[in-house]
Order: sequence, then structure tokens, then C-alpha cells
Amino acid sequence: MLWCRNRIRGGPDPDNRRPMIWDKNRWDLYLLAHVKKLVKLYREHKALQTGFFY
Repeated sequence: MLWCRNRIRGGPDPDNRRPMIWDKNRWDLYLLAHVKKLVKLYREHKALQTGFFY
């Protein structure tokens, strides 16, 4: 599960994070590595942050 502020159900803080899997042994490590690559790309390319690429 990806936590994206108010994108998951559960109510106000801290209930909004209750559905998250906190046990690292149960994490999807392939998905985690993929998301880290996407975040790196986002941080490196201004066009991904602004929507402009001129």
C-alpha cells in the first residue's frame, strides 16, 4: 500500500495510517524499489514536477 496523505481510508490522523503494513517482513520489496526509482526520477527532472519541459 502506498500512503498518499488522504488517499487511503481510515479517518483523521492517526487512523488514516492504520491500514498500513508496519511489519517490514511483509512489505513488497519489489514495489518499494520501483517506487524509489520513480521518486528519484521525479526529483531529478523538473518537467515531472511542473509539467513543463521546454
